[in-house]
Amino acid sequence: MKRASCKKCGGALRDSVAPNGHKLRYCPVCHSAAKRLWKSAHPGATRAHRVVSRALAKGAITRGPCEVCGDVRTEAHHPNGGYDLPLAVTWLCKTHHRGLHAALRRAAR
Repeated sequence: MKRASCKKCGGALRDSVAPNGHKLRYCPVCHSAAKRLWKSAHPGATRAHRVVSRALAKGAITRGPCEVCGDVRTEAHHPNGGYDLPLAVTWLCKTHHRGLHAALRRAAR
């Protein structure tokens, strides 16, 4: 069996699967560095994600079902990059959220 290694540094991964069941691609050090870089490059999105997370925790907003398929396991989507209004979100399951962003990337090309 091939040993799993980090795609960035080539270092060995302790586990090949994360606790949520996803396959790991990066070691914790490379993953943390990439997250820090993304957060510094996208301050508006980082702030909006934090505002939504806190509002959910406080009960100010409630998580709704996916607007496409009705799945109850959803993620907040800020339409049109609307990070200026962080609580104006639509709820999409992971599959439809990723699909929407992929379609937006294709349309931008």
